[in-house]
Amino acid sequence: MLKDTIISAFNYDGTLLKWLKKVEKALQGDTLTNIEVVTNSDYSMQLKLTFGDGSFILSPSFTNKGRGIVSITKTATSGLVDTYTVTYTDNTTSTFTVTNAEGLNANNLYNTLTAGTGIELTNDGQKVTVTAKRLLNEIVDSQGRQRFAEYNGVGNEIQGVTITYCKASLSGTHIMFVVCGTAENGAVFNAGTNICYYPLASWIYSKIKPVWASNVIETKSLALRGDDWSTQSVTSYIYKSSGGTVAINIGGASAVTMTSKKYFRLQFDLLIDTD
Repeated sequence: MLKDTIISAFNYDGTLLKWLKKVEKALQGDTLTNIEVVTNSDYSMQLKLTFGDGSFILSPSFTNKGRGIVSITKTATSGLVDTYTVTYTDNTTSTFTVTNAEGLNANNLYNTLTAGTGIELTNDGQKVTVTAKRLLNEIVDSQGRQRFAEYNGVGNEIQGVTITYCKASLSGTHIMFVVCGTAENGAVFNAGTNICYYPLASWIYSKIKPVWASNVIETKSLALRGDDWSTQSVTSYIYKSSGGTVAINIGGASAVTMTSKKYFRLQFDLLIDTD
């Protein structure tokens, strides 16, 4: 039997705390036997509060953005006071209490889910949204490996060439290698000139798969452009070198000499699987 009076009373521009206080009032004289997280077909979730007489109340749905809630389980009882433990998707937990026959402590639950746990709950009158306030560098995969990280590359010394930017950035399942610089008039890119290399974490290095001979991963044409909009094109490629590094080379089958000062920006985007 669904206690729909709580849900029907939610048709106003309220807050989560106001809704919890209505639940608190409804629980006066009742015994709460269970709280669980219900996952809907659209992947939104609701809290299901079940009482001693078999009736239950469903909260407004909320979506999981960032760290989510895996379960809410009753873990202890002392007299009329039940303790529930909230388990999150990153294996951290928090607790709140329910005093039976006195009602749910709405402030207690609200503060538990919002304070110091990295979870932020907001309400637009129709949906309670759960978002994460975590820093990107705290997000890890199932193996505990950082999925958002930056790696500084090392530019090689080439006469007439200045490397102004050389970094790799891991963003979830993609890693992007970027190198920028200038080439002065008369600078020469010989065949296969290594301009930058990137030391990587060993697990990332192991997931990068070469396609062609000599450990080449990808090739592309690079247009170097001058202040007068003149361009010179050279071949570039990224390859898997030794010692846990990935390198970017400029230069095709023959040397290319700059006819005026030119600027360049080169990037390669590689997929890193989640296994």
